[in-house]
Amino acid sequence: MPENFRFKQFEIDQEGAAQKVGTDSVLLGAWIEQRLYKSVLDIGCGTGILALMMAQRFTDALIDAVEIDENAFRCAIKNTEHSAFKNRISVYHQKIQDFKPDRTYDLIITNPPFFSSGHKSPTIQRSVARHTDSLTHEELLSVSASLLSENGALNLILPVNEANSFSMKAVKYGLYKNRICDVIPFPGKAANRVMLTLKKEPIDQLYIEKIVLRHTDRTYSDAYKTLTKDFYLNI
Repeated sequence: MPENFRFKQFEIDQEGAAQKVGTDSVLLGAWIEQRLYKSVLDIGCGTGILALMMAQRFTDALIDAVEIDENAFRCAIKNTEHSAFKNRISVYHQKIQDFKPDRTYDLIITNPPFFSSGHKSPTIQRSVARHTDSLTHEELLSVSASLLSENGALNLILPVNEANSFSMKAVKYGLYKNRICDVIPFPGKAANRVMLTLKKEPIDQLYIEKIVLRHTDRTYSDAYKTLTKDFYLNI
């Protein structure tokens, strides 16, 4: 994948970043419910892709983006400053556990670390990006519960097993599943990712959406093309 990735309204320079632009972030950013969000927090913003997607989608929102990795932070700064949304996005280089804003957020979005065990990446950067050592799910839930407004929504994407565990842990922090989407890689396969929306108020009945990403020939499905059409130049 090239170091620069162009979308319809912004460009991502990802040189030196551990995590490159991938389907998970684009999918999550496009799937989030359309509402009048005034304040948005992107936790572990990486190169800034989700922050920029939120700025494009929610034109009245002010967005804070927090990133611990220096290379990714530098990419996020460059990408936001070169965008049409630079006046609405602030990027912070620090641990989210140490982040102390003076407001709460209508929307918190994150493509978080998800591997809690198993083989670690040979590079420190990639391990930080992919493993929960630097941000456990309990820490993410605690931070999110304290920074969400009363009617706010936490949105994230996780592998299936981690999503189930995360949802159970969330209840202890007063956060409940409000919307869920199973992400299926190919027709006939089981879901390998889950997108979640959690809020402070439980709902009586949870409807589970599904999206199949690709046809059997590996081309993107019509459903994925439709969902992401406002962002990709070519797909």
